[in-house]
Amino acid sequence: MTIDSTHNYVRECRGNGNGRKREDIGGMTASRTKSSNRGGQLSEQQATAAGRRSGGIMSLGIDKATLRTYYLELLQDLSFTNTRESCYPDPESVGVISSALSSLCGSYVHARMINLSASASQLCYKLHPMDIRIKIAHFIALTLTVDDLSESLRGEARRRFLDDLAFFQMKFTDPAVYAKLCPGRGDLHPSLEDFIAHLKSEQSPFFPWDIRLHAMLVKCVLDFVEANQVEQHYAEHPLVYTLDMPYFPTFLRHKAGMSEGFAYFSFILDSSVQDAPRDDRLFFHRALYPMIPDLVEFMELLNDVLSFYREAETGDSTMWVLNQAKAHGLTPLQVLRQSAKAAIQVKKRLIASVDRSGSVELKEKLVQFCEGYVAWHVGDKRYRLDEVLGTGGWYQGGFWK
Repeated sequence: MTIDSTHNYVRECRGNGNGRKREDIGGMTASRTKSSNRGGQLSEQQATAAGRRSGGIMSLGIDKATLRTYYLELLQDLSFTNTRESCYPDPESVGVISSALSSLCGSYVHARMINLSASASQLCYKLHPMDIRIKIAHFIALTLTVDDLSESLRGEARRRFLDDLAFFQMKFTDPAVYAKLCPGRGDLHPSLEDFIAHLKSEQSPFFPWDIRLHAMLVKCVLDFVEANQVEQHYAEHPLVYTLDMPYFPTFLRHKAGMSEGFAYFSFILDSSVQDAPRDDRLFFHRALYPMIPDLVEFMELLNDVLSFYREAETGDSTMWVLNQAKAHGLTPLQVLRQSAKAAIQVKKRLIASVDRSGSVELKEKLVQFCEGYVAWHVGDKRYRLDEVLGTGGWYQGGFWK
């Protein structure tokens, strides 16, 4: 997530700090710490109360019964495996990953974010070796934290953090230039300094063994940092979506979502995959690279659909579904239906593409990722889908935090 902002831009982003609470990055991020109001942070309860005042899904012409039927049909069409084994992160593995993260992450990373990051890595990438899962979880934890801080900090701490975001790209690419142009300014926030260290060392899942994927991951991080600034600006200076900007909601969603980075993690293969002999460079461009757009689209569409209920109930007036509806002259329900159908078709294309690759391992990891990504949304209490899907044994894994 890049940053090419200046001091003037950052000043525009300053204000009373009432930024919108973005639901997540790639469906896995922006996890707020419940009931935490330390340092002037907005609590989850306050956001929920605001959503109730705004009318929730009923104000958008959708009732729970309709949404439940709609969600169940979507999950069935996605061939979602409704079992504890496939839907619940293995506690022992999550414990190993969480323990490693506790050593890697600074004190600014909440314990809940460590658990969420470990759970996400285990759910979506459990076929990867443990050391890779730990590196991915570390990346998720840093992303979660940066996103959380851009929303939750208040006062001078918030202003300093937004300035730090603006200087992230400069400090990352050339620390000497940063020191020369900003003498006496000092380090960025520890979360951003740790993110830089993560990307420049073997803490990264790709560095140094796959420079291509590592470079693209860096690009995603730079996009994410920039998007944090942009969204803070629009939170304080709302943008009116009109029919002459049909692509803008999706453009901003893609930059903010980090989905591309999470897609790359699915392509980490063991020892160049012995079941599909090939030249690595040829295989990457022939088999892997063409799948990236569809995998990114699958993640973003599915997240938009499955996070819709919580966003509507918490009064998020800037959610993608609503903005997309305004930009295309549709109702939110029409956008939900279109997005769900598109996600199903995208998954079918992905399976066809991975079949053509000839790699059994790649197919297994891709299918596991898709399954885990759905399970993440259904199982994480933050999405509140139990309020729509109900209990009574439908979700065999139970709901976890």
